Amino acid sequence: MITRVWGDGGGTTSGGPSEATGRAARHHRVSAALSALDDVRFRAFVDAATPAGTGIGGRTARSTVDGVEVFVKQVPLTDLERQAVHRGSTANVFGLPLYYQYGVGSTGFGAWRELAAQRLTTGWVLAGEASAFPLLHHWRALSAEASPPVPAAELDRSVRYWGGSAPVAERLRQLAAARARLVLVMEHLPYTVHEWLTARVAEGGAVADAAIERVAAGWTAAVADMRTRGMVHFDAHPLNVLTDGEGVYVADFGLALHPSFDLAADERRFLAAHRDFDRYDTARYLVNWLVAGLRPGEDRAAAIRAVMTGDPMSERSERAARIIRRYGPVAERMNDFYAALVNGPKTTPYPVEALARLWTDTAGRPDHR
Repeated sequence: MITRVWGDGGGTTSGGPSEATGRAARHHRVSAALSALDDVRFRAFVDAATPAGTGIGGRTARSTVDGVEVFVKQVPLTDLERQAVHRGSTANVFGLPLYYQYGVGSTGFGAWRELAAQRLTTGWVLAGEASAFPLLHHWRALSAEASPPVPAAELDRSVRYWGGSAPVAERLRQLAAARARLVLVMEHLPYTVHEWLTARVAEGGAVADAAIERVAAGWTAAVADMRTRGMVHFDAHPLNVLTDGEGVYVADFGLALHPSFDLAADERRFLAAHRDFDRYDTARYLVNWLVAGLRPGEDRAAAIRAVMTGDPMSERSERAARIIRRYGPVAERMNDFYAALVNGPKTTPYPVEALARLWTDTAGRPDHR
């Protein structure tokens, strides 16, 4: 049970039967090289990395270790998470409301949970049990300068958006004032699914259909791997799903939950109720992306409904049309749920029973071609 992630760094899950593969060999080479660096040299490595972006989950960059390209992510580590009693803890240390799990602007439940999820998926890959996750080569906690304080008006808006939650307010304040970063050095994958699929769909014809098939199959298989092992990602959107042009990889585990975490009783019930959330969400993302890409400028709900009721989209992509017809009902229900979360109370009930029925009635059928 991963109730706590111990150690200052250098840690990464041990290898397994797949160590002989090229991917595992590169991983162990990079891991060894980074583990050999003291904190001064490791900080210099992080500072020299080429910036890639900044988002809700932290700052990202790219670098190279022993000829291997790597992805570097710096996750803010708050003062509360750095306290000895909470160091490495996968518990909900801020007491955040459960609706903060949904990917509608959440900053996540803490850096240690993200690390624990990343270690789990890396272990699955190195043991030869899965392949659809980027490897975590190395991690380390480093001190850092705090960001400027969040303007009071901006903080107030964010807290109101999250239903006036005091724990959310405290987490946001501490994130802005964080004086440390958890640095994750991971396997680099060159494209998001959004980038790669956009380019292939623009070519049209067989190229587009083959790319859509590859992404849909790989994405759903990765989600199935997580589901089999009890993990729910909660944020597997097209910018968090990566590809090298061959495989499809689910990344960014800032909202992930797993039974091995130190979960309270209500969190365990929440996790059980959301066991199938990722596959419903993947259906939503696939349908929404395909409709936006192949019917640009049209109202999304109307376009989904049109394809589901027989509109001849096959001239643009037969494979896309089949996916939309198959997963459309689930996507519509999930779109309604997300809209309610964004525009209404964050306590909007998750429609678990309705989604289960729709999955059985539509998406659960064989994909007749």
